[in-house]
Amino acid sequence: MMFCKPQVGEIITVMTQYRTPVLNVGLDSHTYKKVPVLPSESYDQPNSFRIPADVPYMDVRVIDLKNVIELTINGKAAEVIEYEDVQLVTITGSKGNEYTVTISQDGAKCTCIGYSYRRQCRHLGEAAEKVKTTVDLKANSTYNVGIETTKLDKSNK
Repeated sequence: MMFCKPQVGEIITVMTQYRTPVLNVGLDSHTYKKVPVLPSESYDQPNSFRIPADVPYMDVRVIDLKNVIELTINGKAAEVIEYEDVQLVTITGSKGNEYTVTISQDGAKCTCIGYSYRRQCRHLGEAAEKVKTTVDLKANSTYNVGIETTKLDKSNK
């Protein structure tokens, strides 16, 4: 299982679980309460996010979603998605903002404000092109991306 990625500026409480660094045995968990999500860097993995560090020798912590076992975003439980069925694709918007498109068997979702209102945005097509797959984006349309072409072909069902 995996959680949807929180967006920059959202206030989260997150519990993580990692292998214990000493002898690599057992699991070590930690909870970070009511921390803001910070902007990502270009070299961050698409399935990770940043929060302020709680120690003086680090500025930020980079949290990988595969290590998150509990997550609340702005006081509400975050949506859980199956890890094996999911691809996360980071798309840069027209104004430089980064959005995460989640592609699963159920279709695709985007973290942009346009998707939250219309359930459709250009980032979905860009993500489909980037991963070279077919994604059911809307009830009556599918974006098909061929392996040998980089052009996006929209065809009706």
